[in-house]
Amino acid sequence: MEDESEWSKRAGILKEVAVSAFEIEDPFQLLADAATKMALAVCGQPVQFVILKLFRLGESESLDAYQIIFGMPMDSVRHGQGDVGRLFEPTPKIALLQAIEEKKIVIANKAQENKLTDYMQDHAVRKDIAHVAIVPVENADNEIGWLFVFDRVDGSAEFNTDDQIFLERCAEIASASIRRHYNDIRERKKSAPLKSAVLLTSLEDIIGNRDSSIGLFMERSKKAKEKGDTSTAEYYMTMAFQNLNQMHRDLGLMNDVRKFLQHGLEAEKEKKLLSEYLLIFASEPFILKSGSAPSHLFLNHSEKLVGGLFTWIREYMLGNMEIDEKLEIDFFHKPIQKEVDLLFSCSGFQPYKTVIDPRISRISSITEILDGVIRVEENRLRITLPVM
Repeated sequence: MEDESEWSKRAGILKEVAVSAFEIEDPFQLLADAATKMALAVCGQPVQFVILKLFRLGESESLDAYQIIFGMPMDSVRHGQGDVGRLFEPTPKIALLQAIEEKKIVIANKAQENKLTDYMQDHAVRKDIAHVAIVPVENADNEIGWLFVFDRVDGSAEFNTDDQIFLERCAEIASASIRRHYNDIRERKKSAPLKSAVLLTSLEDIIGNRDSSIGLFMERSKKAKEKGDTSTAEYYMTMAFQNLNQMHRDLGLMNDVRKFLQHGLEAEKEKKLLSEYLLIFASEPFILKSGSAPSHLFLNHSEKLVGGLFTWIREYMLGNMEIDEKLEIDFFHKPIQKEVDLLFSCSGFQPYKTVIDPRISRISSITEILDGVIRVEENRLRITLPVM
């Protein structure tokens, strides 16, 4: 058994894992943070671990492959991010397979001579690995989605029952947080038709109000003209035409949403490069900070809705910019989550302005319909969209 001070230290780390898991929204970051904290508590020095993302190759019914998505030390060949391995070839990786099948932590002490780690004995000798602990982490479907593999080098104590209990508690927290994250995504997908219907109703009301406003402005313009007040007549006529143009845009958006609702979420889609949509921002005063969007990122949604979304964002930025300001656009590809964060920055962005700016309601509604997330931050608008 470990002494009281060690248990106190681990209790503190367990609390840190729980707090971080609740606060971190990015699943990859959540896994990396949890595994790093766990490794610092159980690996000793040097800290050695990897995170394996499990998947199926081809039409296989069972998990048969993995990819190394994170680890320490980063300069180790074994821990190269992106490395892919097979679970059954060239020899079965018994320790990994047992952790997956039993959904339990597997401890392989004396790894250089242990049957469970027979597949990695040459590597264990070469890297001075004495003991190994494999920790399974469940995904949203209650399947094992990832494995944390922790090493202890020669001269270290074996993994014991206390280590196993600590790792189990941490893995439970990580699994629960992953499930919470992906369940939130599923709820957003389920609610997309409802959000489409709400937007449709909202647009119908807005169009009705605009129609009334156009008639009112036309009537006022006519009366002003009859009185010889040319400037007032022109002002009301301009307001009437502005509302007419906006009504035509809202009618177009309403028709796009109707088609989206009629054909379902999987229809009315067209795979198009993200870079093609970003061409909307290709001229002054917009600056694409990263140069250009990667040529392999596709948005697979209704082209009209996505195109409309980017057009609304452009107008929102222009309407909130300061004089002579450069408007910056940046993006961060998150391959593990199959998402891209688009950051639209200008000093004119203020969250409190969104209450009175009708454009942000269109942006928010379309983003959510497309299974995305919108955040209005100080001086920045963040849009997260799924990509292929």
